[in-house]
Amino acid sequence: MIGTSDHIEQLDSKLRSAGYDLFNLRLADQYITLDAAQTLYEFTINGVPDPFLFQLVVSNLLKRTKRRGQKVRIFGELMALLWEQGNADGTLCLEQLWKKQLTNESFSRFCAYPKSGFAEGSESAIAEICKSHTHVVTPSLDQAAITYKTVSVTAGQN
Repeated sequence: MIGTSDHIEQLDSKLRSAGYDLFNLRLADQYITLDAAQTLYEFTINGVPDPFLFQLVVSNLLKRTKRRGQKVRIFGELMALLWEQGNADGTLCLEQLWKKQLTNESFSRFCAYPKSGFAEGSESAIAEICKSHTHVVTPSLDQAAITYKTVSVTAGQN
């Protein structure tokens, strides 16, 4: 989970309520949470994701998660943060970096964008975002986000 601190706290609370031992899950790298703003800071330069730094951050994360041969699922709010800042170019760049990463590694990626970021005039950027995902779940009127899913079962396939 690469999310906002509020969303990580909410998820932690729900998982604890469901009986999960988060301490041991984290210790075994079965449940990893990263602050999205801090993670974004680690690989962006002047609001633009740097491909080398992105590769370094994500590769290290995937090494941690794959040590035990488990399937990896990543939910991230990195693009949503860029999108909320009005940084469509940075958002699209990051989407492409994730897509490229999926050609080299096997993992599932999930992300969500707040509906509030989809203003008139952003249709071409929205179309590009949709093209970089294998599944798009559009929200009902009461949902606050549009959810995207990109899945790669075998490295080297899109």
